[in-house]
Amino acid sequence: QKTDPDEPLAALAWVEILLSRNDPAGAMERLKAVDLNQAGILKEIIIQKIQSLSPDIPDTPATESSTGELPPPRPGINIEATLKMEYDDKELPLPKNPQNFIQCRLKLDKDSFGYADPIIAQIYLSNISDIELFLGPGSFLDPHIFITAEIQAEPITDTKHPANSTDRIPGNMILPLSHRYLNKKSLLAPNRSVKISEPLNIGPLRDILQRHPQHTYHITFRLYLDPVDDGMGGIVGRIHEIQPEPVTITRKAFNPTQENMTTQQQFVLTGNPDERIRVIHLLKGLITEAHLIKKGDVSYPARNVDVNSVKTMIDENLKHPDFRVRCWSAYALRGILLNADETAAAHLANLLSDSHWLVRFMTVYALEPVADLTEYLQWSLSVDQNEILRRYAQLILNLPWDIIEIPIPLPEKSPDEQTASER
Repeated sequence: QKTDPDEPLAALAWVEILLSRNDPAGAMERLKAVDLNQAGILKEIIIQKIQSLSPDIPDTPATESSTGELPPPRPGINIEATLKMEYDDKELPLPKNPQNFIQCRLKLDKDSFGYADPIIAQIYLSNISDIELFLGPGSFLDPHIFITAEIQAEPITDTKHPANSTDRIPGNMILPLSHRYLNKKSLLAPNRSVKISEPLNIGPLRDILQRHPQHTYHITFRLYLDPVDDGMGGIVGRIHEIQPEPVTITRKAFNPTQENMTTQQQFVLTGNPDERIRVIHLLKGLITEAHLIKKGDVSYPARNVDVNSVKTMIDENLKHPDFRVRCWSAYALRGILLNADETAAAHLANLLSDSHWLVRFMTVYALEPVADLTEYLQWSLSVDQNEILRRYAQLILNLPWDIIEIPIPLPEKSPDEQTASER
């Protein structure tokens, strides 16, 4: 296959591959196909390569000469290390039409999500060319990404509220979500892709969605490939041509009608553990939203829910045999004042001695804002064997964490004695 003469970087990569296969003739053909007028800072390297591969050819004219010669590449040479050495940390030239070489995509399996539905994106970085691409700091592309969420609350249309009055509705902002590298390796082979799964309902976005189940949100996710400062306080992808298209989804509002609440009650009382946990998340959101409504912190029309009935549905799962259901049920009651005669209070108290450490942890987390757990935590420090729970207790009690000494096994003999005995 013939190298594009406009791509000196591709030619150099293939030269190293051909030399590792002991094919100097093919390497020379690749080098000669390069247009030196388009080679930029790679021009001198290409000339040196030609000279080192063909010492018998006439010297290149002075206008195209270099001060020294590189030694001929050895068979089996490491391509990545050679490229890094020869580029000497210089920024590699951007190829023409970069969209013909690499492609980045952000995909979700649907565009409409219900409350507590996981929002997981698939991110692809694909080499759509027929040559290896060298990626990383100093190359034409550093494959790290920055993802943001632009969240828009659906305008109010209720007659009691001004239309499009979204100034007090949580949302209408741009939230940073995550920053990570797509590819750990510096070389991406031809026609190969890197794929990662990235959860998007995280951080402040998750908090907004969880606290307002009765409101609809439109969320636009933007992925910036190789992000840089745009000079105006924002972020842009360094190479405009290869930036993926943004993806917009809708998080639908949950309407707590009698019919819908009855359906959720059936799931939370008779469903499998995953169905129960999903509904428990929804019920926690409805309780949180009800408290916000009571304080006047919600400006969108929302139905009032019977908080006591919701707490009863959660309470039924505090005794479930699956520890995950017990965990999330305890979590759903965090910070909620319970009367001493309520069954939920008695069930939470029982979970403080649950056999699973995570259930005990979640129960402490649920009760800590509203109950004095000093006596229990002091007792647990003396008897509980789980290190995570012990450290959480120390944190709540404002005690210093224990320093754990990890014993290092030492040889019975010194290295010199071992060597002498082996002799």
